[in-house]
Amino acid sequence: ISGIARSTDSAAHQGAIESCTLAVMDGGVDVAYPKQNAALNEDIVARCGDRLITLGAVTQAHNFLRHNRIRSSLASVVVVVKAAPRSGSLITAHLANE
Repeated sequence: ISGIARSTDSAAHQGAIESCTLAVMDGGVDVAYPKQNAALNEDIVARCGDRLITLGAVTQAHNFLRHNRIRSSLASVVVVVKAAPRSGSLITAHLANE
């Protein structure tokens, strides 16, 4: 379970796609954010069916907290690979700890 951002999120999905990864994204399934992940989004849908969860809203910063809360509630374990001091990764870890 991960977001669909660049870097670590993308690598996690690519590594887990054979066992059907679960992506939680902010926008609709028809709007790739970031645009570089359009092919990855399509690949997840093609290989894993309904394993792409969306908030169905336009990608905006105020939706990120809901996105992080959903990811943390779906996971049994949260692993933070890298994080800036005020990052969404640390917010997700805090929510999971709650």
